[in-house]
Amino acid sequence: MKADEIRNVLSNLEKLPYRTILVEGPWGIGKSYEVEAALRGRKHTYALSLFGMHTGQDIYRDLYFKIKGWDDSGILFKAVRAGKQVMRASEAGASVDEAIEQLANPKNSVISSLKEQEKSVVVIDDIERKSP
Repeated sequence: MKADEIRNVLSNLEKLPYRTILVEGPWGIGKSYEVEAALRGRKHTYALSLFGMHTGQDIYRDLYFKIKGWDDSGILFKAVRAGKQVMRASEAGASVDEAIEQLANPKNSVISSLKEQEKSVVVIDDIERKSP
């Protein structure tokens, strides 16, 4: 399949028998662009990039913010992410992670929210750019 066919396939997402779709190909051919274009405007669609993420919990936290409506352009999201990046190498970074876990368990909240929403779609991009 070519990148320009992605939009056609994903436009019929409800009719597909798949629960997971992997779009793979060389960098720069428009995969992310076509996926975003195909899913734009759909309810309960969340996209995140693994760029710079270190743990599975980072994925749940990112999704938690998106489901709650705090997108990555929001000040709260930016403050939490910046604070974590600055403190990641220290014990304070671990404390921030623990504090967020205690305030709201992102994993359980994300799973619960996605189950409640009809036909949720989660797009995970930049798998090759995740942190080691």
